[in-house]
Amino acid sequence: MALYERFYNHLTKCLQDRDAFNHFKSADDLDYMTEHRGLDQFKDGFLQQILTHCRMLNLNVDTVLTRCQINDRDGAPFLSTIQYHDRTYHISPNTLRYIDKGLHMLLLFNHFRNQSIKILELGAGYGGQRLILGVLCDLLQIKIDLYTIIDYPQVCQFCQYYLKQVDIDVDILCYDNGHMKDLSTHYNLFFSNYALGELPQDVQSYYIHRIFNNVDHFYLLYNNFLEHGRVNDDLLKYHPLILQEIPLTGSDNKLIISDASL
Repeated sequence: MALYERFYNHLTKCLQDRDAFNHFKSADDLDYMTEHRGLDQFKDGFLQQILTHCRMLNLNVDTVLTRCQINDRDGAPFLSTIQYHDRTYHISPNTLRYIDKGLHMLLLFNHFRNQSIKILELGAGYGGQRLILGVLCDLLQIKIDLYTIIDYPQVCQFCQYYLKQVDIDVDILCYDNGHMKDLSTHYNLFFSNYALGELPQDVQSYYIHRIFNNVDHFYLLYNNFLEHGRVNDDLLKYHPLILQEIPLTGSDNKLIISDASL
């Protein structure tokens, strides 16, 4: 609990102190969220996945990398150095992961191309995946009609503030005191970058009951797999495909997706 207490307190500080916001991606209290150095060891794996996804989506790699650097503009992140052809890029490893996973989602659900979609995210960190998905969807001519974040109030407020810096608005559903409002919209895609797998089984079930009947597809990066010993029984009712995370950033990480996506 002390870890989360520092996390939430620092987010609140960033909303009140511009200097704290300007350096939040390198703050020790937020390392759990930004993972600003730990992911550097996986930069080559992220890049290889990005190259594969771009080829299959017919996207220009240089354009993708250049445009997605906007996520590193604020917060003073640690930057990895990567080489592609004759160019050197300095991009945070967190942004590289967001690009990899964002491209992979849009590749799996390729029928979204040239469509308008609604996206629901559980556990949004600081809002970086939303920013990157916006860039990628624009390149694929996908219009995001609605993007909703589910998280604790402090996180939702921070995401709104971070994304406001680049003129992006998000809808929020706050999970507070063990409750959240029912979904009033049906979504094309629900995803969670590790957040669902970190929750106790009963809290996972709480979200599953309230979310899964209101979404067409899901994409879940799931950690703590061995700790729980299995995927949540309520999630298994939706017949997911359970795959290996690539690159593997944790020894027991899995990718869990809706079976209609392949």
